Amino acid sequence: MAHRRARLRPRGQHRRQRRRAHVDGAAAHGGDVVALGELAARAEPGLAFVPAFSGLGAPYFDRGATGLLAGITGGTTGADLARAAFDAVAHQVCDVVEAMESDGAAHLGVLHADGGATASALLMQIQADLLGRPVHVSGEPEASALGAAMLAAQGLGHTWPRAEVDASSSPSQPQRVVTPAIDDDERRARREAWRTAVARSRGTPVPTRPADAPAPPVPAPPVPAPPLGAPTSSDEAAPERRRTP
Repeated sequence: MAHRRARLRPRGQHRRQRRRAHVDGAAAHGGDVVALGELAARAEPGLAFVPAFSGLGAPYFDRGATGLLAGITGGTTGADLARAAFDAVAHQVCDVVEAMESDGAAHLGVLHADGGATASALLMQIQADLLGRPVHVSGEPEASALGAAMLAAQGLGHTWPRAEVDASSSPSQPQRVVTPAIDDDERRARREAWRTAVARSRGTPVPTRPADAPAPPVPAPPVPAPPLGAPTSSDEAAPERRRTP
């Protein structure tokens, strides 16, 4: 038995070394987003994935929503699931943009993108396709963090080196510009499929509207019922009525 354990130990070490090499290789090439993008690129859009694992945030703010994956068939592959995850990220950005523009006070002609997700050319293309507008990808992947660091330095009375400011990319000078590659009909169909999935995730009626109608306003989340025993407005007003002559 001791001899058998002695043989098994090196095998476990080899497995750990292979896993470590895989993780290091993924980090060197931009992280898991690149590897996942290579898998997602093998599939076409079709599945609807709503990642509401702890509810939905902006613009729905519905903690009662649940995760949903619709459209699975016997031929669904891992590539289809990866593509659905990429589509979900882009759809959620579109939801926020549509909510901002729903009152007519703002219009976003161009979307500026930075962060680790910009390492995926596929995700940036999906975002441009679903939004129907160009996506300007920053040359500085961590532009948001860099801006926060500059503001913090300024608040402490320090001056950020001008050379580094000039070297960092400005949103007006993107590293690359990604333009939509699908037509309006396909964009509309994919957005409608997403809205249907979100409605099912939230347990609300599935939206139906003419194809040429504008995007509907984001419905408010359902108001939760007060806990048992909690006083209502009428209960709180009762003592006041009794004291009134």
